[in-house]
Amino acid sequence: EVVVFVPGFNSNLNNSAATFAQFIALAGYPKRLVPWLYQWPAGDVFHFYQAIEMAQSTALQDLMADFLIDLVESGVTKISIVGHSMGARIVSQFLSSRGRSIFGDDQGSGRCELINLILIQPELELETFVQLGPVLELLAKTITIYADCEDRALFWAEFWGSGPSLGRSVNPVLRGNPPPSIYGHFEQLSTNHDMSFPLMDVDIIDTSSLQSN
Repeated sequence: EVVVFVPGFNSNLNNSAATFAQFIALAGYPKRLVPWLYQWPAGDVFHFYQAIEMAQSTALQDLMADFLIDLVESGVTKISIVGHSMGARIVSQFLSSRGRSIFGDDQGSGRCELINLILIQPELELETFVQLGPVLELLAKTITIYADCEDRALFWAEFWGSGPSLGRSVNPVLRGNPPPSIYGHFEQLSTNHDMSFPLMDVDIIDTSSLQSN
């Protein structure tokens, strides 16, 4: 069983390894979990749009598919994936387009189980997640989103991007006046298209009150 960490924008190999090592040291991971870091060309502060283009590229998806297939062929049967910031964009879009070939669906037809999909302050448009969500739910046993209304990096990503991000959207029950919620968007989608459309089974953890994310 392995846990794969996909870092975000403007994170070089040294920073990504240090961040992941801190996760492992502080979180008390069970020894059966083998940590893997999936480092990608994450750009720097002056190359935001180029990093987004890379994150969504076919070439990067091909490399991630090869990486995960290598893990499966080495004997791994259970995988948890943690995507931070723009890493969550990579993971979500990869799984929606290529995930079935590795993890199958809710009928258990995959080569490996996706035990946990964890998105930490995801730099991903909320509307995009609404579109990808049903596929992700079929692939992953559990989906957890850590959101922070006060995340400054995501604020600027929204400013330069295309609308509210998933990482700054939390359940309105938890916050007095947050950005548009995932639940609200799904209810609207249900009303406009199909009244029987189910809400996603996701856990949302609001970290907005923490002094540091």
